[in-house]
Amino acid sequence: MSVITGDRSEARTACAASVLIVAQDPAQGHALRTACERVARAQWHGDHEGGTRALCEGPRVAAVLASARPSSEHAIELARLARARFGCPTLVIGARSSHDLVHAAFDAGASFLSEPFSLEQIERFVQRATRQHASTGAGERDAARSLAARVALTPRELQIVELAVSGMRRRDMREALGVTESTLKWHIRALLHKCGATNLTELARLALRPESSGAV
Repeated sequence: MSVITGDRSEARTACAASVLIVAQDPAQGHALRTACERVARAQWHGDHEGGTRALCEGPRVAAVLASARPSSEHAIELARLARARFGCPTLVIGARSSHDLVHAAFDAGASFLSEPFSLEQIERFVQRATRQHASTGAGERDAARSLAARVALTPRELQIVELAVSGMRRRDMREALGVTESTLKWHIRALLHKCGATNLTELARLALRPESSGAV
């Protein structure tokens, strides 16, 4: 695992939105905040209710880190809320790699990280999320979410549309989403079929100019 290099103060300046951390354990919350603040501003809530209020009533966030301790259901609920409210990347952190928890996180459009984890892993996730946030404007995010509502996209498919609309190249999407090449290929194939597009460039045009599309 390589450590991120670069101008961290510049990265914090480029990302106006902060990262929301929801972790009940003080030691874990402090560690996550320390890792996040290397590349972005971060806010930490020690309870599920505080995290929910921040997502429902607060300003847009670039990413959400949700601990599955003590409740994995709460972490998944936060992931779904983050996707519905802002469409932002979410990382669910579990005490163990439970098959059901991993699938629940993926179904909610979140990534999953099993403990023990390194702070470099957290830093890399936050850096990907803040880059995605900085490269995607509000109008582009709204266009992607409008398409998702009309075509009933999954949370993961919505992420791909957002990246396509932002102009991200396919070879960079795998790292941005934290998935394997085969997984990305599978999602893109299903997404293009669902939207009636032949490639990601056409998909981005459909999202930005939905009135010109007969598929949606």
